[in-house]
Amino acid sequence: MSYRILRDTWVYQQENYSGPLKTERVCVVGNGPLTEDQRVEIADCSRIVRFNDMKNKRPEDRVDVHVKRLQDSMQVCSGESCNERALKGQGYSLFPSCSVREDIPELAKMELRPTTGTMFLSDLQEADPDVDDIRIYGMNWNMTDTVHSRNEGLLIEKCCTKCKVSPTPTKNYLP
Repeated sequence: MSYRILRDTWVYQQENYSGPLKTERVCVVGNGPLTEDQRVEIADCSRIVRFNDMKNKRPEDRVDVHVKRLQDSMQVCSGESCNERALKGQGYSLFPSCSVREDIPELAKMELRPTTGTMFLSDLQEADPDVDDIRIYGMNWNMTDTVHSRNEGLLIEKCCTKCKVSPTPTKNYLP
């Protein structure tokens, strides 16, 4: 059986799935540092999403959905099934239904070159009504030497109403 986890064209397949995600936790794990307690919490999540090269993943850690940034697209994979979304064009509208998004500094810069994590969170928040509990780990938006905006964390705090951000144990962007 399949269910929607992102926009209409993206479908996540699971063989033994028997119901909606409504009462389940989706854990979105960035590449930043994690505590041992956070690793235990992540392991207990119903669905685990990880990004790009999964810098903080250990061999025993589970991955249900792997989201990768390619040159001009974002790819979402579950098992052998992958869907790709082009990123070329006039940018990317982040959290379009958020009433305070225009008050966020650097919104235009964020939408020209958002991080893969923020794009995925926006899609999950906006397009999947079955998901109502998104836990974020390993993301602190303390990027240096990058075209991405550090204000993405503020945008998520203000606009991702389904999200709960767990602070990283250090301010380092990578583990």
